[in-house]
Amino acid sequence: MNTLQTVFVVLGHLSFALTFLSFTQTNLIRLRIIAVVSQVLGLAYNGWVNYKMPEGQDIHLVVFWLAMFLILNIYMLMREIATTLEVPLATEDRELLVKSFPTIHSRDWVELMKRGTKKTFQKDAVLLAVGDSTKCLQLIVKGKAVEIRDGVKKECESGTLWGELTYVMGNDYYNSSPVDIIVSSDSLTLMEWPYELLRSMAKNKRFDAALQNGFVHSAGMKHGLLVKAQGRREPENGRFPALLDAL
Repeated sequence: MNTLQTVFVVLGHLSFALTFLSFTQTNLIRLRIIAVVSQVLGLAYNGWVNYKMPEGQDIHLVVFWLAMFLILNIYMLMREIATTLEVPLATEDRELLVKSFPTIHSRDWVELMKRGTKKTFQKDAVLLAVGDSTKCLQLIVKGKAVEIRDGVKKECESGTLWGELTYVMGNDYYNSSPVDIIVSSDSLTLMEWPYELLRSMAKNKRFDAALQNGFVHSAGMKHGLLVKAQGRREPENGRFPALLDAL
């Protein structure tokens, strides 16, 4: 076996070794990169074998499908990289994102806002009344509202969510509002998403994780467990009384 033959045989072994290694990856981008390198080496080896075969014999089928696998993996790699890159957001969009879904990817946020329905209400409009059922998740984008629970009033600003508990627990389990929510500013803009739309979008696991995180964040804000911009709230005597009251 001459030196050139040795080089191509090594390339063939390395191609299969990299294919084996790609099967062990959990990160899709790393998997695709390894697969692309493996297929480039596999094409080099099989192309050389095909070139050296006697006249009338060939492995064109193998070379063709290796080329197809290479093209597919390059395409999937570029798409995966594109979906992980952040996109620029306007300042007000970024602030709303942080208030509502602080861990969401900017691309998922853009998609979420694009698929929502924007509505505007005037002062004193009732957004939700005690006993009402909810069919969608709603988010205050701009303006203020007041939440009234057993006569106690609480201000709701941009970033406030409602309807998330019904989404998580299900329409038949929890779907009767314990509060009134009334517009207190001159006007209020909100976005809403039907539950079925959110469930279809939640097939994207990255989006679903950010959605659930946003729901926990919302609950923390509503019950006073999180403090806006003032830092971490310390427990009293080792306990968070607001959490105990909410349970």
